Amino acid sequence: MSTSYCFLKVQWHKYAPDITQIRETVFHDLLFDHPYLTADQIDPDCDHVVCYNGEDQIIASGRLTGAGEISHIVVDTGWRGKTVGTAILVYLLHIAERRHYPQAWTMTHRSLQGFYEKKGLVVDPESVPGPLIKMVKTLKQSQLH
Repeated sequence: MSTSYCFLKVQWHKYAPDITQIRETVFHDLLFDHPYLTADQIDPDCDHVVCYNGEDQIIASGRLTGAGEISHIVVDTGWRGKTVGTAILVYLLHIAERRHYPQAWTMTHRSLQGFYEKKGLVVDPESVPGPLIKMVKTLKQSQLH
């Protein structure tokens, strides 16, 4: 397996088949088979980041909504632990900063809390106790236009 990969910010209407494919693969592997997880009505309005390996196969994706929500970060099983997911998150946070969002946030499982904390997200103090938690990051405003 090649260890090279590249990231692209893409439009949903051009990359929907690839994004849907990686979501279906990963969520199926995790036993989360729900149509909302593979595609939903807000996908066309989101910023999407995809990652391809050296063989031009999609290995990861994530999205940022207009409300600043980071969601649907998925990484192919064979690529976990190689910083691909972290790079997707960093890229999405960068897009949110460039769009001058005051904060970025995600709803995630408690088991992923450490992953998001490493990039500066913290548990929202108003997050309801349970398996899912809301994590937020206040963003610095980019001086670039």
